[in-house]
Amino acid sequence: MADLSSDGPDRLTEARAGLGEWAREGRDAALSMAEELGVPARDVEEDPLVLLGPWDGFLSSLPLGEFDDDDRSWLRTQIAAFIALVLLSEHGGRWDVVAADDGPRYVVTVTGGDGRERHVDPLEVAREGLRRDEPVVLHMLGDAEALAGVAYRDDV
Repeated sequence: MADLSSDGPDRLTEARAGLGEWAREGRDAALSMAEELGVPARDVEEDPLVLLGPWDGFLSSLPLGEFDDDDRSWLRTQIAAFIALVLLSEHGGRWDVVAADDGPRYVVTVTGGDGRERHVDPLEVAREGLRRDEPVVLHMLGDAEALAGVAYRDDV
């Protein structure tokens, strides 16, 4: 895939050209991690939310304080792949590329309950979620759904 961190006028074009590969890699990562968590990929394809319990159990068992940058990057990427899978399959999202101050970003674009399109960066949601004292994937997914405007609420 193209180096999106380099300066140049074609960074957004390069990122868009790599969008299909990015989407495939993300889906493959989510399904591979599902298998590692003991959930068959076919079950996840039918309902990705079956991974919530296994994900939170796995995350709570990790010695996050001992993780180095590579470990945190791997974990963030895996969680982001799961969040993206849910936004895509449960909320009709689609992968897209948006320009950001630090370069192009792969985001999931979702139409919220109010009809407005919103961009959610699953990597950023996972990054923020992992900064919590006790990170929980369910909370990260809730954050992503709130950003997308599709959060479920009992009080409305």
